[in-house]
Amino acid sequence: MYRIWFNDGSSVAETAGGYNLFDKDELPRFADQFDFNATELLQQGETKMLDDEGATIGGVVTVD
Repeated sequence: MYRIWFNDGSSVAETAGGYNLFDKDELPRFADQFDFNATELLQQGETKMLDDEGATIGGVVTVD
């Protein structure tokens, strides 16, 4: 399982009841939709989402 988070506290409606959790089958779609590095997530257990200026706006972490 993975949890996606945003600095502003936004939630993603299409995740497990809006709890921002999703599984490995959904990873490619979410990586494309939210522009995060799925390979980095799989290798390191976490990744950040950056805006056009390089500031962190959110991220994705592996959860048990």
